Amino acid sequence: MKFTDYPDSQRAVAVSTFDARFGEMEQVLWCLSVNSRAGLLAGESSPVLEALVWTIKSWWGVQGVRSETKAQMAKALAGSMTWSPDLFGPVPEYGPDCAGYACERVAELVSHSMLLGVSRREYSLASKVLHWLMPWRVPVYDSFVRGALGVPGRSTLKWPHCSSLIWPHRG
Repeated sequence: MKFTDYPDSQRAVAVSTFDARFGEMEQVLWCLSVNSRAGLLAGESSPVLEALVWTIKSWWGVQGVRSETKAQMAKALAGSMTWSPDLFGPVPEYGPDCAGYACERVAELVSHSMLLGVSRREYSLASKVLHWLMPWRVPVYDSFVRGALGVPGRSTLKWPHCSSLIWPHRG
């Protein structure tokens, strides 16, 4: 059943419940994301981008990430792809090409981060950071999201196959 299949009253309760639990976190992360764009468009890392990476790591409970990863991943974000304003906005539709794009960006960020000294493959952190920068293009779906949504089970495939993704909730 899709979220839109529920009656308005149930959707309103669900949104209110979500906002009560995650509203402040969403506002902070969105603010950091929006304020990271200028540096990314210039191909530069910034303290705001580092703060976005570390806030996501801290608030989403990504385990085992070393403090050096903050600067390394921010630098990788600025240098691993060409950023343009349209990347931050909605896409008209989702499909296999969009899923491939998301998987490629996450894998590219992980690879570039490791070249800059990140000691392990941080797929979880990379997907979350890219999701907050490009929520309509890069989904995030992990145990935290599954638990919050009440989705049972685990995917049988692991990164880099991108099986653990769900398309963004923003519209």
